[in-house]
Amino acid sequence: MRSTNYILEQAKESIKKETGLTCTVELKGLFSSKSYVNKQLAYNHQLFVVKATNPKGTLLKETKKGANKWVRKDEVKKLKILPNIPHLIKIATGKRFRWIEADRFQEGDQMTVKVKKDIVI
Repeated sequence: MRSTNYILEQAKESIKKETGLTCTVELKGLFSSKSYVNKQLAYNHQLFVVKATNPKGTLLKETKKGANKWVRKDEVKKLKILPNIPHLIKIATGKRFRWIEADRFQEGDQMTVKVKKDIVI
């Protein structure tokens, strides 16, 4: 399915669909990465980092993507979701727009991130 939304429109739509909440959204930065699997370039990502505040509504307990739950910001880093999560938090919590460019390396079940550029605008 093709989206015709601008970045923040899509962020609001995705938040509503995946959480049941409506929020105020702000574009905070960009996380660009090239991902290597067993030393071979597999794909790249361009992630717009959007900070959502002032949630309203009732959090959906679960969607087809999995269970939703509230966690504190300091707990997020302990979750073993993706190794680039600390970088996304750094972008989202910054006072200015930030662009981080990084290479991600996966060998078996291990994934590491090597930051190449960290630019604050």
